Amino acid sequence: RPVRALAFDSSSRFLVVGGDDGMLGVYSSAGDWALVHRIPVDFGIENVKWSPSGRHLAVGNTNELKVVDTIFWATVEEVRKAYAPPSSVNSNGLNDSMSDEVSFTRRKNYQSLTFSQDGRLLSFTDQRNGATRVVSTLTWDVVLDLGSDKDHEAL
Repeated sequence: RPVRALAFDSSSRFLVVGGDDGMLGVYSSAGDWALVHRIPVDFGIENVKWSPSGRHLAVGNTNELKVVDTIFWATVEEVRKAYAPPSSVNSNGLNDSMSDEVSFTRRKNYQSLTFSQDGRLLSFTDQRNGATRVVSTLTWDVVLDLGSDKDHEAL
């Protein structure tokens, strides 16, 4: 499988690689660079970014974006769904409190993504219209939606 994206975490302990097959491979520098995790993301991978703390890994291409929680080695959406109290899960099997998180993982046409230096924010742009959104990695709520206006007064 051709590798399209790769990145070391800040400690150089892990190397993550991804490609067109939609499988994220995580290799550990301990020992002989063994493959320690395989995470399916359901789309071809073109971009990967570690959060500064190493807690999250943003994975994307121009059509999709998902965030992996590196404690559980699963997408944030999967982790939130698995640990949601039963009363907060709606008929679609999703936690009602994660509507913003679900919408950002299913939006289309992402052009770029980056974490803040402290890892508490993830920012990404929509290739179709240039809209920029900032999401809190603590709550996965959208904390800023600039639309397509780079001169937005919030900046």
